[in-house]
Amino acid sequence: MPVHIQLTTTMEQDGQRDQYHFDEQGQFVELNGKYYLRYQEHQDGTTTPVQFRLGTDQLHLRRSGIRETDFEFQLSAPTKTRYRTEYGIIGMLVTTNRLAVEFDP
Repeated sequence: MPVHIQLTTTMEQDGQRDQYHFDEQGQFVELNGKYYLRYQEHQDGTTTPVQFRLGTDQLHLRRSGIRETDFEFQLSAPTKTRYRTEYGIIGMLVTTNRLAVEFDP
């Protein structure tokens, strides 16, 4: 099913805050009882495939490209991940304080 995606991402590190806005066309897909939101992110002349796997108590984000992202957001516990950048791999601990996933399939 085609969808219109409006997404704002805010990142904070060492007192510095960066915010990114995206307005993209994508697809909402059900596959084997799981729900996915897929789209191509356009930023600074680069196109990056993005996929969200949606659950009621967790959300999985995967981005492919120069900066590979594979984050799992869970309310139950922090998750470990590796963030791949053009400068190398950075180990991260993802702590989710609030998660609201709503959709009407």
